[in-house]
Amino acid sequence: MLARPVELAVLFGVRPINLELGLHMIARNRSLILLCIPAILLVSMPANADITGKPRVVDGDTIVISNERIRLHGIDAPESKQLCTVDGKDWACGQEATKALVRFIGSQAVTCKGNRRDRYKRLIAVCFVGTHNLNAMMVSEGWALAYRKYSKDHIEDEKQAKGKGGRCN
Repeated sequence: MLARPVELAVLFGVRPINLELGLHMIARNRSLILLCIPAILLVSMPANADITGKPRVVDGDTIVISNERIRLHGIDAPESKQLCTVDGKDWACGQEATKALVRFIGSQAVTCKGNRRDRYKRLIAVCFVGTHNLNAMMVSEGWALAYRKYSKDHIEDEKQAKGKGGRCN
């Protein structure tokens, strides 16, 4: 004689599926489920964002616009408090890179376009002042390096900076 599915389920320590109970639980928790759907959709959506505004410059490769932290894609600049050594002398390269980005932006609005986030939840973006690409400008002027681990976009900009005696190269 064959065992019934319910008996097998009990034998193996598995609770049998009760369709009626499942439907009852869904009906009972319908409002909770409906509240969760927007949150699930929000989390599953890509980080597509075109954001424009007056930025606060954190360092040579990070800005904040409207409380959105933005990492400039494909570049790596010294941290704002980082020191660099040239010919045995320390200089505040991080502070200078930060000041350079502030100068490039001036009082203008910045537009950033990105669709990914890094492990710190910053938007990874290419940022512009008008038609000027800030990411490329930071590298071509020698204030940042092409971040080859994540992008090959600024290798030529880096070569241009080295030709000018770039500061961070």
